[in-house]
Formats: sequence, structure tokens, C-alpha cells
Amino acid sequence: MKNLAAEFSACYLIYRKKNRKDHERQMGAGQKGFIPTPLDKLLFILLYLKCYPTYDLQGLLFGLDTSFAVSKKEV
Repeated sequence: MKNLAAEFSACYLIYRKKNRKDHERQMGAGQKGFIPTPLDKLLFILLYLKCYPTYDLQGLLFGLDTSFAVSKKEV
């Protein structure tokens, strides 16, 4: 799991850097994500893909409001 988490973290950072617009703030500026660590983000994604839980359940499991569990921008 640690290898997968490390690989995911590296790929996620590359993805974030590639998909930025020129007018956006610097990396790390602005509002922080609702799912704090890359490992938590990976678990959130894998749980969704495996079980397709409702947004209510996924929000409950990760301590998020339903509206934040829906937000694809933060995951």
C-alpha cells in the first residue's frame, strides 16, 4: 500500500501542476483541500470505485459534508 500511495502522490502532484491555468495562484496558496493527505485521497477514490457509495455515506466516512463529497475538483 505504501508503494501505491507514493506512486499516487507523485502522479497527483504532476496532474495538479499540468492542469493549472496561468492566472491561478501559486501551488499551495488558496483554500486547502477537504481530504488532507494523498493517502486519504487515494482511499477516497478507491472506495468510490469499488463500492460506489452514496455521497452521504462517503461524506460520513471521511468527515465531509455531502456537497464536498460531490466536488470532483478537490479529489
